[in-house]
Amino acid sequence: MSNIITHPWKNSRTSPDEPVMPDPVVMIKDDGHVLIIADADTDADGSPDAEDIDPTGQKETSLRRGNGWRGEGDYVNARIIPYFVIPGNWKKITGVAVNMGDMAKISYRNNHIYAICADVGGKDSIGEASIAAVEALGVSPWSKNKKKIIRGIGYGVTYEVIAGSASLGATVSFETIQAYGRELFKENLPFSLPMKIEDISGVMLGSNGKGTPTVVISSKSGESHVVKEYSDTQELALILQLMPKTKVTIDAPFAVQLADAMMWNEPFLSNAERFVGMFKEDYRSIRETVEDWFVPEYSPTATSNACVAHQVSCLKLCGLPYPQLGSMQSINVDYFVEWALEQGWQKITNRASLVPGDICVSGPIGAPKEIDHVYCFVSFSAEYVGYAAIFDNQYFGIHLRSLDGIGSTIGEWRYAIRMP
Repeated sequence: MSNIITHPWKNSRTSPDEPVMPDPVVMIKDDGHVLIIADADTDADGSPDAEDIDPTGQKETSLRRGNGWRGEGDYVNARIIPYFVIPGNWKKITGVAVNMGDMAKISYRNNHIYAICADVGGKDSIGEASIAAVEALGVSPWSKNKKKIIRGIGYGVTYEVIAGSASLGATVSFETIQAYGRELFKENLPFSLPMKIEDISGVMLGSNGKGTPTVVISSKSGESHVVKEYSDTQELALILQLMPKTKVTIDAPFAVQLADAMMWNEPFLSNAERFVGMFKEDYRSIRETVEDWFVPEYSPTATSNACVAHQVSCLKLCGLPYPQLGSMQSINVDYFVEWALEQGWQKITNRASLVPGDICVSGPIGAPKEIDHVYCFVSFSAEYVGYAAIFDNQYFGIHLRSLDGIGSTIGEWRYAIRMP
């Protein structure tokens, strides 16, 4: 049964001349979707000129480069990105975690738009959307000379939010947000799912007895369903983007068939998957990049004192945020870690919880001959206890290293940092 949230949020009137509107309606539906009926004040935050066009505008948004935003700019530009705003006390009042990047279908009269959650507002009101969202709903928020934001949309705007639906790697522009929204809300899909997304435990890309590519979805109860026999990779991308947080495995015989289409830098892969994939698929390009800027200015060879340079060069080649080449953050372990944490990376102190793509930091702890070192974790060794398969500057490709520092001067594993 749907749950009505009773809280005295108000619609924010953009001018004293506007009539008093009905109180907003907030409901948690049976399917878990959040339904909000309110107004849509126009938010200019994130626009480079936000402070000039909106009396309350600011250049920053809650969603930013350091905590997951992957589109253009350090913040989410209200002029070009459709987004919505949640009240600052949302989680406390509703008990539902709506995170940055979560998707909503916003409807007004005969129009609707898909938008991401990109900002957090005050605690007293609800109902706010970006310039791009308001305009897409058929309303101009501008003054006659289009130099000031003077209006939003009155009461009657419906927001249907899917908590936990964020796929920040796949929602980086107006077009990609609309594409992901259509998939998420099952509009014009080339396939149908046999269960709710939250009941899916995994997806396997394989082939049937005739060699036709298939998508097999497994439920948490252990059931498996063949969802689609597909012939093109666009459908594959739709399936994977629809389930951005689901574990995906590829049946080995089918991997070669997908190689050209499923490169490591496709938008439906996580940052860590792209990062590890770059090391696996094209280590040579990383080494050549290091040699371009690091050698010989900072070291005579790429295998000496270039551990940070390799990780930074891989970030650059993957199109991920990276510190300026040649800066201390790009060549020094401590400075690099400090930069990463400022960018929203997570510090991992439990070695057993390492996942592919984590950048490990080792030594020195006390021994005078130990040196700082960073390397990319790939997997734990199945044969040798305490060893892991890693990528770093000391071997051309993947190799084993003792996490306890055995047989090396780099010392034992201290902690890791995990990219957003």
